[in-house]
Amino acid sequence: MEQAIEIIINIIKKSALPFIVSTMLLTIIGSFIGQDMSTISTLCTPQGIPFTSLFQLMGLSIIIGIVNTIFDLSNTLKKIRLIYQIIIRVFLIIIIIVIFVSLFDWFPFYNVHAWMGFFISFGICFGISMVLSLYFTHKKDREYEQLLEKYKERRK
Repeated sequence: MEQAIEIIINIIKKSALPFIVSTMLLTIIGSFIGQDMSTISTLCTPQGIPFTSLFQLMGLSIIIGIVNTIFDLSNTLKKIRLIYQIIIRVFLIIIIIVIFVSLFDWFPFYNVHAWMGFFISFGICFGISMVLSLYFTHKKDREYEQLLEKYKERRK
């Protein structure tokens, strides 16, 4: 039971960030484009972001959270090199997003400019997340190295 609760909490944590980031990006892009945003995407109306769009983004975020939790908890996937895990994870997430774009008509499916915008924003967000992940991983590594050195000094 404890493990199930831990998994649910993990999914919620991993769902929150994609939802917050996607909502923020939608808001920022909408503030630049203005009311014309409703002619580009069904995610917005001239009055703003409708609740249905927020629920769609939340559904997408929950699915991404589940995928990330599966990757983080799966013993089989832990045996795969990290770079391949990242490639598979990103590929799955892109497929899920394409399905959502198609299901909910977020933007015209055959509009090349819309897809370019999607891949540019996805690439920027992915790049930022990779830089932050590498930074925090490197920072943790340094902390562990310092703790190991202190431990070695005490054992002498």
